[in-house]
Amino acid sequence: MKKLCMKGPQIIKAFESQILRATSLGMMEEFDPQNLLNSFCIFGASLSSPNKNVRVLTLRILSYYAKMDQRLGSDDERPHKRRKAEDSAEETLELKYTNVVDTLLVVESTPVSVSTSRKIAIFVSRIQMSLSSNTVHDDYIPLLLHGIIGILYNRFSDLWPPALDCLAVLVSKHKDLVWSQFIQFIAVYQSKGLTVRNQEKLLAVSHPESIIDCFSLYLATDFDYTPLETIATLLLQALQKIPDVAESCSRHVVTLFLNFMGYTDGSITSVDSYMSDKCKGKQWKMILKEWLNLLRAMRNARSLSQSKIIQEILTERVLDESDPDIQAKALDCILNCKDEFLIPYSQNLKNLIGLKTLREELTTWAVSHDSLSIQKCHRSHVVPLVIHVLTPKVRKLKLLGSRKSLIPGSLQLEMFSCQSGDLLESISDAVGTSSIICLESLTWKRANGFLHLVEEIFGTFGMTHIGPYLNALLIIVVRLLESCMRNLGNSSDEKDPCKQSNHPDNGCSNDQEADNSIDLNECPNEMTVADDTEVCHVI
Repeated sequence: MKKLCMKGPQIIKAFESQILRATSLGMMEEFDPQNLLNSFCIFGASLSSPNKNVRVLTLRILSYYAKMDQRLGSDDERPHKRRKAEDSAEETLELKYTNVVDTLLVVESTPVSVSTSRKIAIFVSRIQMSLSSNTVHDDYIPLLLHGIIGILYNRFSDLWPPALDCLAVLVSKHKDLVWSQFIQFIAVYQSKGLTVRNQEKLLAVSHPESIIDCFSLYLATDFDYTPLETIATLLLQALQKIPDVAESCSRHVVTLFLNFMGYTDGSITSVDSYMSDKCKGKQWKMILKEWLNLLRAMRNARSLSQSKIIQEILTERVLDESDPDIQAKALDCILNCKDEFLIPYSQNLKNLIGLKTLREELTTWAVSHDSLSIQKCHRSHVVPLVIHVLTPKVRKLKLLGSRKSLIPGSLQLEMFSCQSGDLLESISDAVGTSSIICLESLTWKRANGFLHLVEEIFGTFGMTHIGPYLNALLIIVVRLLESCMRNLGNSSDEKDPCKQSNHPDNGCSNDQEADNSIDLNECPNEMTVADDTEVCHVI
């Protein structure tokens, strides 16, 4: 059985030799188009195998079947289109179709390198030209789809652009024949690429008991191929080249996008009802960017299936990502709806996303109620978008470079003046986080920065806005001041000659010098704070 297991390629080659023998004996009359279709159904899926040896051997088998097809032209004969007879106005059918199987065989059998990449790209372009000129028979279209997917498995990026162009023409010209299979490819690759690694190896049988197990073990051998998540991104890039086709089949495309975003096939009850464990990682973000590029390419966003849900997902989830590139793509998708309340502020929102333009936009664009930068009828739509754009930047303060850019006076502090429930919850979380931080040891720089932050908040907003957080903020401030006084007292004691003397008779002990930090662990657990009325009077 072990010997049989090692003879996977020999089995395919033996089958190949039998077909060659049948061809040489003139047995072509036994093969009709229906037999060819049956053969394509049997061997076609192997052309999209990640194993290059399987693809090459399968193409050799199919090449002999293609030679038996009288509808295909020979290598020396160029395919012809319909001609008009000289003596009659009627059209006579003299069709000779392109033998794309042999072209695929040349592409796959040629060793991939920098020197041969140009040659391979030319052969792929020939397939594209044959598709554009309608000289590929419909029976070979599904076969060609698997073959182009197989080309993408070659881990050589120079081959991908011509293959993607060819794939885009194939799907556009023959959507009825290949669309369902093409969508299935995207679904499988984006799912397996994020969840399963080396699926072929996992399915291998360590002790094969049948010829099928032996063949599975052969397929599970080590070989180099493009990762599945990369294949998923390439297929989405091919679909981006034909956005009109994607729009016409938006029901299938949107379903795939929602599945990728962690939603089940059923109806979506809430934007937050997704599986968060499936929406993380570098590979997920890589595929997400291509999905956003596809949604951005489909200009008529309102005509898409479930367009309202897509807008909510983009606004509440994708726009909240920390990657500025993802934020920019998501904003472009949102702007595709061409809402009247967003168009005047599109450039301002884009400036808030870009790290190079963020500082200037925070300083120049005022979104307070007193400012006329945003119309009153637009505030309820624009301000939440501003908050979603700035929230990930607040999480990563290092991107801003300094504490002052966090609150420029009017724009970012607008988050405190919005009365939405989500925002109040976010601010409560922020205050809670600040309380936890203050219970630890803080450096003077951080404590000083926080005090300046609170001072600016008190100077900008009234009691109606600060009220829900006033007690928590003042507790933190009082504890900071109390710790400062304690440290100042320790510092004055160290200057006492009694403290400085090391003589044992002076009754003084050598205390450790205070460091440059604030120790709040000794703060009392309970402290009396003035009520809101008194605090308001003080402010």
